[in-house]
Amino acid sequence: MPAKKATKSETEAELETRALQALLKALPWLAPKSIEQQVTFTLRFGHATITVDGKEKSKVFGRVDVLISYQGVPLLVLELKRANLGITQDDVEQGLSYARVMHPRPPLVLVTDGKKRRLIETHTGADWSPIKKDAAALKALLENVALVAADDMKQAVSRLLADQPTRWKSAARAVTAGFLQERTGDWSMDDLPFVEKFILPRTAVAETVDALKSGQRLILIEGDAVAGKSSALRELVESLETDPDFDVMILDADSGLDLFTALADIWSAHFAWPLTAAEARHWVQQLSRTPGPALVLAIDDFDGKRNGFRRDLEALTSDLFGDRIRVVLAIDPTAAERLSVASNGRTASALKRRGARRLQIGRLSDEEFEQAVHHLGVHGVSMMPGAQHTPSLRLPWVLRAMCAAAISKRPSPNAALVLPSVPGLRLLARTRGATGQVGSLRRYAELASLLFEDTLDADRSHELRLEALDAYLIRRDTLRAALDENEILELAEAGLIRETRSAGGEAVFSLQHPMVLAAALVDETATRIAAGSDDEDVTATLVRFASGVPLGAVIVASAIATRGERDQRLPGGVLTRLMARPPRQERLPDGTAFVLNFGGQALDVRIVGEKLEVTLDGETHVINVEDEPLGETVADIEPWTILSHLAARPMGVTKPGPEGEGRMDIELMLMIGQYPGMLLEVGDRPAPLGLKMHDLPGGGEGLCRSEGIAEPITFALLELFRREPELAGAFVEAAIETGSAALLMRVDTALSLLVHEYGMDAGLADLLKNEVRPALVKLLG
Repeated sequence: MPAKKATKSETEAELETRALQALLKALPWLAPKSIEQQVTFTLRFGHATITVDGKEKSKVFGRVDVLISYQGVPLLVLELKRANLGITQDDVEQGLSYARVMHPRPPLVLVTDGKKRRLIETHTGADWSPIKKDAAALKALLENVALVAADDMKQAVSRLLADQPTRWKSAARAVTAGFLQERTGDWSMDDLPFVEKFILPRTAVAETVDALKSGQRLILIEGDAVAGKSSALRELVESLETDPDFDVMILDADSGLDLFTALADIWSAHFAWPLTAAEARHWVQQLSRTPGPALVLAIDDFDGKRNGFRRDLEALTSDLFGDRIRVVLAIDPTAAERLSVASNGRTASALKRRGARRLQIGRLSDEEFEQAVHHLGVHGVSMMPGAQHTPSLRLPWVLRAMCAAAISKRPSPNAALVLPSVPGLRLLARTRGATGQVGSLRRYAELASLLFEDTLDADRSHELRLEALDAYLIRRDTLRAALDENEILELAEAGLIRETRSAGGEAVFSLQHPMVLAAALVDETATRIAAGSDDEDVTATLVRFASGVPLGAVIVASAIATRGERDQRLPGGVLTRLMARPPRQERLPDGTAFVLNFGGQALDVRIVGEKLEVTLDGETHVINVEDEPLGETVADIEPWTILSHLAARPMGVTKPGPEGEGRMDIELMLMIGQYPGMLLEVGDRPAPLGLKMHDLPGGGEGLCRSEGIAEPITFALLELFRREPELAGAFVEAAIETGSAALLMRVDTALSLLVHEYGMDAGLADLLKNEVRPALVKLLG
């Protein structure tokens, strides 16, 4: 391995003086002027570089490594110890380890403490004992140095890697850097999990770091498909990058290799040095009990099945290995459950008995969302006020997709961007253009059709329906009824689907590219709108589907718009039936049980007459809800939510009679904006506690403008006033004529944001001050 000289300092000069004296005592015939010393030098291992800093070693270990060259040729590695420390076999092995990985290879190793000394042949490890130690003997040695055997090379490198962290840290970091690099792209590369310089901070990562520092040896970061588990490992690398106690190496369990075989392949490739799985295991075992920083193996995409990888994992976390090796698994809940159960399917597994720490990752919490907003701000991207109340933005893949949609239209790299607070039709427009252009991604059109049917199936369990609001899931039976095993295997190997299990235990496949699937669902839904002969049946199907998948209302609204583009006219029958189905309040029947998320805690709730039985931590509390809305729910909210998204797009309509041309989008805003309640998608309804609401005349509530824009209908109003400010006056006049406080509150919110946050023209400011506010004050009192 080539060695190159590094910079010197005064301390190095003092060490070199002592080294020269020791060298000339051992080889007195050498000419001092032909001797070159390197107290600090580097070793090359394949793609890795290891720096040997003699000064630091002298401080810590009482010895210094010096590379000695004579007449420009590497002669020996000098292990120079402090006086009277003596010479040990460990000192000899240390010097041999350096010498055997260098190229050209120094033929000798000299170990001395100033009084005692040993000269060792590099290729044999035996003392150099020629008949006469003189210049001729040394010349013969230089001319007849044999190539070191492979086993000697392995022992040398193994020792170097295990002995001190600086000798394997660079290798671990290079492996991790390669893993991240091949999975990182720009915003246009939806099939890669990472975007350059974009990361969503997760609480689970901070908890992982704390657990590692407390001595935890096995940690599971659990989450559903596209919850951000791989990104969590990437963040873990960044979190520990400057921590002297840890170094992280990321491995991909999906390679199909056993753990130690994977490590052997990595070391072999990285150091240009053949290694077997058994030798890799021995090295890890040796490292695990050596003082110094811990090596954290961060393993991505492990399925938890009983195979060689799991056996290696069980060994690695056992008492056979020391605590200098730690393991962090990014894993889905199904795999985590597999890991916790022994082969008999009943008793706890060895990994569970060892107290693995299990951390959950899913939708962004309030704290995580705030950190995400701050992170985006650093990159010149801000969020529209109200985004904090839109739970679909808490899905990491949705937030990334919205960033990609906005950044793809960025006029210049430094231009400031504002992300909408509501996912809308523009979110899917960018992804739809790429659907079907990349090899096996074309299969998503078929998967979209199967998912559509599976979502409508009344046999889907309640637990699966709730879980399917965060990820696209197809039951295994549905997929196997349509595809043979080879086709399913092909999809799995292409990374398009992954078999897992729902929270209720059902066997399902998760679809791994949600935005591509959402775009395919738009085309599938548009086709079904055209194929339906009965508008009522088609509308009912659309509503049921919209309530069962992530971004369901956005998908259906996009499909209606797509159908209109293809036919050059909107599907009037579907629109009419959607408009005729406004949301309505329904009293939940006695005995209804549900789970309420309150402050991050799950509350089991049951309606009993005029009371609620709330169970928390095993303790049941009874709350009287007579004349309160807690026992009520909003039914049939999907039709108007679909129309709210559709209203954000300009739509002309031809009316019979003298009216002629009209604007469907404006009609929808005037109608839907009058609804006296929150209009959000199913699964996107934040708890009303903590939101500022105003009581409306005649009943109902309206969201205060200080909360920003959380409803798609209010976002549609903002888009109208931003895009066509010349229409704002006529719209406000029509809104005032309706006498609806709910509508005027939404108009007030949209105009306030445009005027005060984004500095729109003075005409809108005058309209807000002189028309909207007085009318609203009059209605609200």
